[in-house]
Amino acid sequence: MERLRAAGCVFAEEEADLLVAAATDDGHLAELVARRAAGEPLEHVVGWAEFCGLRVEVGAGAFVPRRRSEFLAEEAVALAGPGAVVLDLCCGVGALGAAVASQVPGGVELHAADIDPAALAYARRNMAPYGGAVWEGDLYGALPAGLRGRVDVLVVNAPYVPTEEIGLMPSEARDHEPLVSLDGGADGLDVHRRVAADAVRWLAPGGRLLIETSARQAPLTASALTSGGLSVRAVTSEERYATVVIGTAPVTAPVTPTVAASVTASGTASVTASLAERFEEHRSRLRAVSYRMLGSLSEADDAVQEAWLRLDRTDATGIENLGGWLTTVVSRVCLNLLRSREQRREDPMERAETRVPDPLIGSERRIDPEQEVLLADSVGLALMVVMESLSPAERLAFVLHDMFAVPFDEIAPLIEKTSAATRQLATRARRKVRAQAPAPDPDLARQREAVDAFFAAARDGRFEALVSVLDPDVVLRSDGGVGGALTVVLGGARTVAGQAVTYGSLSPFVRPALINGAAGVVVVRKDRAVSVMAFTVVGGKIVAIDVLSDPERLKSLDLTALDPQG
Repeated sequence: MERLRAAGCVFAEEEADLLVAAATDDGHLAELVARRAAGEPLEHVVGWAEFCGLRVEVGAGAFVPRRRSEFLAEEAVALAGPGAVVLDLCCGVGALGAAVASQVPGGVELHAADIDPAALAYARRNMAPYGGAVWEGDLYGALPAGLRGRVDVLVVNAPYVPTEEIGLMPSEARDHEPLVSLDGGADGLDVHRRVAADAVRWLAPGGRLLIETSARQAPLTASALTSGGLSVRAVTSEERYATVVIGTAPVTAPVTPTVAASVTASGTASVTASLAERFEEHRSRLRAVSYRMLGSLSEADDAVQEAWLRLDRTDATGIENLGGWLTTVVSRVCLNLLRSREQRREDPMERAETRVPDPLIGSERRIDPEQEVLLADSVGLALMVVMESLSPAERLAFVLHDMFAVPFDEIAPLIEKTSAATRQLATRARRKVRAQAPAPDPDLARQREAVDAFFAAARDGRFEALVSVLDPDVVLRSDGGVGGALTVVLGGARTVAGQAVTYGSLSPFVRPALINGAAGVVVVRKDRAVSVMAFTVVGGKIVAIDVLSDPERLKSLDLTALDPQG
């Protein structure tokens, strides 16, 4: 232990225990200690690394899987259903693929590829318990042609360290891990771009590419995926300092009659076309269910895509009620995402109080048909905010029953409750929603009048006029992102008015808009959204103001629906 401490090992006592456990005798122990004291990674010395609860075999000359990459594995598990085709590209020792395969109920069809033969020797052993097929070669060039167009989840931990920064890495990495697993080129993203460029050819319709990157490089990684034809979102883990960009492949367009006729010997194309057409009939409703369950447009799209993937792998001839079947599937996907989200939060209630869901931005003059489905039944942003505080089971019961009239006896199996218990969950959720999110005035003109009066008073600095347009118990919730200075909750007319006076400087940049079907504004400077403000107006008074000011989330907003300025 003293020798380890002298070598600078911070956790000398814990490392000593691991070395003793790995040694076969005193001579072997002395050899292991010498290797570790010389700076060799502990995982190389003992021959394994812990990853997602697995003991993954590693050794000299192999890239050691990082604990932050467990976040990448968790995101992949959340998207991989039973029987999914999973590809671990740039797999190294195969830790990601093994972790995903070990955690998906029912198992997956597992494939992996890497250019480093030394790493692949470990990958074959790590993936053997899950029947994984391991291929050697450069990216997609290593793969069998039969895998093209079949991959449901493509998980990638490619090198993303810029060449000039390799020398800044810890010596354990730069001196003992292969350069090919570290060096990502001039800006670190050479391999990311190559992965993104051909991903659509290998992904199944609606399949996902998940790629680890850094927070600094995420916009460029996302741009590469977008250029590759994928719809993109990014997720982060503050706890692990991890960032993952997720790209979703488009669902296959309906097969044309010409193409269908050319393959009718198998009947596959015509069946797929018919199934895709039937699915599209339900897409808008499924997206509405998912959005209300999740409060995230990108996650809602992912849930709908997952429903398609599961339908495409199912014998649909035995499904009597396709709409009901799809609603059940998408509800299960959303429930899993909600539970995963809740587990990742350090303080779920604290974050729920300030998290403002993705807003639906529309024009007061015209409403997009797809948004009209999402906005049916007046799902205002304030109501969506309150639903963030519900438990996953409460939210599912409330959304499905109260918003989509799904009977309790059909909801109960989804949350493994009795019908009576499910009814109680919905009742409890309904009480919370009604207490904290009162129904807004149905007259949109009256809502707009109150909002205009608010900004006029703020612009002129008339404090008492601001107070007069606010309900005495008004609540202002601002979401500036996790830990953001603009993330606050304020209550009371005079307190909110004091804060609102500062909004006067924003008046020249205010663009009126429908926010989730109610009067609101988008503050736009130089064609960039600075904030979105949704107002709940009851009896001519503003009872709630919900503000999204998180710069990262604002970047993804579609502002094309806004009415022209002036």
